[in-house]
Amino acid sequence: AALVAGLFGLLYLNLNSLNDNITTLHHDTNNSIDTLRDDMNGRIDSLDAKIDNKTDSLRDDMNGRIDALDAKIDNKVDSLRDEMTAGFREINATLLDHTDRLSRIETLLDLRPRTDATSP
Repeated sequence: AALVAGLFGLLYLNLNSLNDNITTLHHDTNNSIDTLRDDMNGRIDSLDAKIDNKTDSLRDDMNGRIDALDAKIDNKVDSLRDEMTAGFREINATLLDHTDRLSRIETLLDLRPRTDATSP
């Protein structure tokens, strides 16, 4: 009986020690997982901030380039508008000159404009 009681005592001590080892391992594993989770969250937050900075920088660069192109287009349009206005002024001056000449020729030849009644 003493031998069986001794065996049960040893079994109890070994099982208790095994339970302590399992509990310690469980706590160590949880701590490692928590540390890994915190590290991953920190890295993800860092990458998220870097992506936000790069996106903002790219957006600012694109807006600057678009504004520069818009200004360049406005300058070209204004230049083209000025050229067209000058061309129309020349054409208008030529037409006025020709109208004046035609009027003098008609006066010199004593031509009167035809009316619908006198049209052939």
